[in-house]
Parts: sequence; C-alpha cells; structure tokens
Amino acid sequence: MAFMKPQYLQDTWIEIDTSQGLVELPVSSVGRPTAWNGNTLQPGGIEGVTFEEAAEFYSDYLEAGIVDVYTIDEVVCMRNTLGESGKPVGARLSAPGYMDCTPWTTFATLKEAKEYIVDAYDVDPETGDELE
Repeated sequence: MAFMKPQYLQDTWIEIDTSQGLVELPVSSVGRPTAWNGNTLQPGGIEGVTFEEAAEFYSDYLEAGIVDVYTIDEVVCMRNTLGESGKPVGARLSAPGYMDCTPWTTFATLKEAKEYIVDAYDVDPETGDELE
C-alpha cells in the first residue's frame, strides 16, 4: 500500500510564474483577492488589485515568498491536444493525513493528468502503488 496517493482536482487554478518555476494553486483551496478580475497581473499593473497585493495574498504558498514573482494568472479553461476545452484538472501525489505532497501540475483532461502521474512518478494512477 502506497504512502503517497494520486490526487486529482478539477478547478480554476492560479498560476504564479517565479524565478523558481511555475506554481499552480487551486482556487477552491487558496481563494483569490476579491478585487481581482482574473486578468494577468504583472509588476506595476493595476487591475482593481495591484500585483504586489496579489503576490502578498499568495506568498504563503510560495517557497521564496514574493521574491522574484513575474506574473500571476487565473486559468479557468484549458484546451487539450484534441482541441477540446474545459476546466483544468490538477494532479499530484499526497500522503493522506500528512502534509507531504508533490506540487500540483494542471492538465486539460483527467486522462492527461493520470498519464502524467504514471510518467512522472512511475506509480499506478489510481492507487499510487509502484508499477512493476
């Protein structure tokens, strides 16, 4: 029985581009600044909420805090390789009852998310058990 189990979540996602890479966060878990209309935020831009306010809002979820945040985006819809679109599906491994988890990665479909779990972690996409 695997310690880390695959977790999938279909949601709206916040993508934060940082010097340490892309961080993807589900809106249902982290929320969003109320004055933000979901447009791309960049340093110096004002869209009802400043870039700095949004970066501060999400800073607890960033390894280096708000240092070197380049853009903040809201992803409501994603298109797959067949041209179909829908709400993005996030995939990660998580240890139930513990804080241990891998970062979220988003995909256009659940099928693509499950393929990622197999390719990235070499585990069963349903149980998390190691593949033989």
